This record gives sequence, structure tokens and C-alpha cells, in this order.
Amino acid sequence: MPTPPKESLTLEPTPSRWLDLVRERRPRVPAWLAPSAAAFRSQLALPESPLVMSGHQAILWHPGILAKYIAASACARAAGASAAWVVVDQDTPPPHELAWPRRASINSNRVLIGAQRLSYASPCDADVPACARPSLIAGTTEDDPLFIDPAGALPRIRAAINHAARSPNAAAQVTRAIESLLPPSVAPVPAFFATSIARTDFFAAMVRHMHADPRRCIETYNAAALAHPDADIRPLDASALELPLWHISGPLGRATRRAVAAGDLEATPALELAPRALLMTALLRLAACDLFIHGTGGVTYDRVTDAWIASWLGPDAVPAPTALATATLLLPLDAAPPDPPTDEAFTAQRTYRDALHKPGSLGDQTLESQRRALVESIAASAYRSAQREHLYRELHQLLALHRERHASAIEARRAAALAARTSAKDRAGSIRTWAFPLYPETSLSRLRDDIHRAFTPAAPGGSS
Repeated sequence: MPTPPKESLTLEPTPSRWLDLVRERRPRVPAWLAPSAAAFRSQLALPESPLVMSGHQAILWHPGILAKYIAASACARAAGASAAWVVVDQDTPPPHELAWPRRASINSNRVLIGAQRLSYASPCDADVPACARPSLIAGTTEDDPLFIDPAGALPRIRAAINHAARSPNAAAQVTRAIESLLPPSVAPVPAFFATSIARTDFFAAMVRHMHADPRRCIETYNAAALAHPDADIRPLDASALELPLWHISGPLGRATRRAVAAGDLEATPALELAPRALLMTALLRLAACDLFIHGTGGVTYDRVTDAWIASWLGPDAVPAPTALATATLLLPLDAAPPDPPTDEAFTAQRTYRDALHKPGSLGDQTLESQRRALVESIAASAYRSAQREHLYRELHQLLALHRERHASAIEARRAAALAARTSAKDRAGSIRTWAFPLYPETSLSRLRDDIHRAFTPAAPGGSS
């Protein structure tokens, strides 16, 4: 039986090392990028002093994200630095649906995942990025009596959303709502929006560098993704010269987010561009902060970023270091559901990824040997050589053949991974990803105190 989750706080490396990293201020860029990098902070309205940064999408976060938010402030305070929060508003997670605990029936102890749904002030298509979604409206219709609200959060969430209804878009509105929903013990961290990066000279310089030699950008990006398969980063389409950029255009509620190819750049207005995830953190870590705090997923992704930037821009490009902050808090639900198969869900997802990328995981040793040989040959071939490009295409052809040949087995593993995740989510009492306002204020304040206490020994003068 898998071990049920317990409440926990993770800060890695040790907080004292975080403070050393901030004070070292080691990020640097190649000389040709230095002028635009020097203006990057001021163009984003960020302080020039040592800066600790983190961020997330424009949704009501779970406590693991709140831990990053609090840790940024606590670290900055202890290091004599400032803190900032980037709102990833070019992303598309819908902010209008909130997962909510709900009883299976009036007499049942079984708790399921329900949903509280907000409305948009005007029509909104699916998959519109948060920066282009209209503001939200929290209605006051009669609630489902089966919903469980242990902290009395729903009225406060509705009031916060409606109070911020004059915001220009849903991303700004949710950001303002989050700040008003923080417990009194947690101070707001100054926020800025990822889409504002497109208005900076540093972003423009990096885009020009991509445009001048798109193949080098793409090949180094894809090689880094290939070298870190656990990050599950999709390679760029080299044949289409796809770049790590989004093109966001269209009116509020109807905007589209499209991939950008090198051939599209000249006809695309610069202000309609936005960085994708790895490029966004690369830019911020190169020129906007001295420490970037990730959760468990972001730490894995930025291993790809580090490898990509080192290969693409060279040894003179040194991004700010990263740290990890996350937490698990459990809702005090009066139910005793069975233990969640979290280990099973993790294993099933990893098994599915292996089935996609490693023929040997499905017993096809012939294709697996060919895949390994191709990966080794790619690593050994000269950069930008015709041989390297040929080998890279051959690898993708081999994986396409593998996926066609073993389609039914891969689909079975995909279905198993989905079923395991669904099964885990069905055990609501052990879920760690409910929106933070659902948790009692005492739990959130305890999290804040634990994080601040972790940084206290290294605080200047011994203060907290």
C-alpha cells in the first residue's frame, strides 16, 4: 500500500545557502547582450538591488505555490534583498474553474472533486491565454449543499474576484484577488506580468539572435530537452524552424496563441510575442534576478534551460541559481477515504513517458539499440553539421515508427496513467492541490511561520 501523504515543507538547498546565492550576485551575459540586459530590470519596473524571484500562472494556487511566494519574501528579508513575483499570463490554464471538495451524497463519507465555476464578463473561447481572457464574475446563485467549505472560503473568494472586476483581464484580476485573499500574516510580493517581457530591449535582442541563426537556437534547445527526458519538454519542430516563442493576437476573449517559426518573425508585431516557459525563466535568470525559486516541476524544467543556455549562448551566459520550495497541506475534511495511490500515479506516468520515448520499455530491443546508437552519434557529431541534422531527423523517424508499431501498448499505458491520476484525485482528503483559501488560516499562518523560522538563523543581526 503506498504511503499516504503527510503535511510537509521542503526548502532546498538549505536556506542559509539561499542567502549566500543571493549575495553572490553571479548572473552574467555575453558582452553583446550587456547593454540590453542592463536595462532589463528598469524596463520591468524591478529594483536594481539583489532580487529574489518566483512566479506561477494566474490561478488560485495551492499551498505548495504559496510556499514559493512566502519563501521569496522570507529569503529576501533575510538577505537584505527585494522580492518579485512573475505572473505567467501567457499560459492558458482556465482561472474560472476551482476544484472544490464535494460529498458523493448527503449520507456519504466519500469526498469527491467538485468544481465551483465563475463566469466571464464577456464571451471567452477555450485555450485563450490568461492575458487575453475577460474579467471574471462570481455569481451568488444557490450553492450545492454537498460542497464542503471547511474555512468558509467561498464568500471571500467571490468578494475578492468581484472587487477586482475592473481589471483589464483575468490574469490581472486573479492576481489582485490572490493578494486580497492572503492571510494577514503573509505580505504581498510585488508582481509583474510575463507578457511585459516582450516590451524590453533584452527580449528584442534575444529574438534578433534567434532570427539570425534559428537552427542553432532550435538544435541546442532540442539537444538539451533530449538530454533531460524526465523534464518531458517537447522538442521544437526543427523542420518548421519553430522558435521558443508564442504569438498572441486577437481581441479579449477571442485571442489565439500560436507557435512562432523563424519565417514569421518579420511579419509579427514585437508586442504580440511572448516567451515560452524555458525562454521566460532564462531571460529572468540572466538579467532580472539573483535567485529564482521553483517548485518541483520548475526545477526539473530549468535543468533543460541551463543546458540550453550554456550551449546556445556559451560560457559567458550564467543564469541566476535556482532553489526549491514546496509544501503539502491537507484539508481537515471529516472523512476517511482510502490512501491515495500517489506512488502508483507517479510510476504510471513515468511508464507512459518511457513507452513514448524508449522502445526498450516495450520490449523492442532492436529499435532501442538503434535509438541509443543514434543518441550517441548525435552527441558525438559536429555541431550544425549535415551529419548531425541527418541523425536528428533519423531519430525522430525511428520514434515515429516505434509509436506507430506499438500504438496499442502506448495507448494502454496512457490510459493507465490517466486512471491512476484520476484514482489519486478521488481521495480528496489526501489531495494537496486545493486552492489555498480553502485551508484554515491557522494552517497557512503555520506554513508562513515555518518558512520564516527556516531563514531566521541567517538573518542579519539574528532578527526574523
